[in-house]
Amino acid sequence: MDKETKERNELFFLKVCMQGNLKEVDRFIYDISVITYARLKEKKSNSERKKAELSRKNLSRILETLQWFYSNDIVINTTDTSDKLLSFFGKAPVYNEACRYFDEFLINEYNFDNGNSIIIDNDSKKLMCKDSNGRHILDEQHYLESRGKRLPFIRDSLERLNHCYEFAQEKGKKQQFIILNQYCYPIKGGQNYEYFIMILRRLGASV
Repeated sequence: MDKETKERNELFFLKVCMQGNLKEVDRFIYDISVITYARLKEKKSNSERKKAELSRKNLSRILETLQWFYSNDIVINTTDTSDKLLSFFGKAPVYNEACRYFDEFLINEYNFDNGNSIIIDNDSKKLMCKDSNGRHILDEQHYLESRGKRLPFIRDSLERLNHCYEFAQEKGKKQQFIILNQYCYPIKGGQNYEYFIMILRRLGASV
């Protein structure tokens, strides 16, 4: 991009923002930056090259994903879920507590409206743990409290399954799905809003 084109784009951007759209444009830039960063991080982890780059095709899919997010943007209030989402709010469960919760509330088969299914089995429990080499080994010493704390939100997202985005499958790659929900939860002096996103990959007939 030459200097003249860059300056013209910047002036256009400022003109748009000054027409009362600053809040929405700011949110768009933030959201697309988060998704782009996550995509770059994934691409870099799967590449032997030190520098990962996104193609125009990758960027167009990011825009498509963001459009889907905005079209399915609902807010779930944690205080309206009978404390289900607040089980570990403020304090992460210890290893044994997290395992009990997983066994009681997560192990199941969850079905999409389009016929796809997600199977959470006992082996999936090891995803709560990670050793220093990045391997998932079910062991108390490798347990990550941050993952245990998310279990109620994983449960709620799987039980809803109404906000699932299916990526177009690329040749030679596993099919991917994104489950998205936005939650509102109480904080001191007000409320906070955060997205909870789950990325899933197809393994055989199930996800």
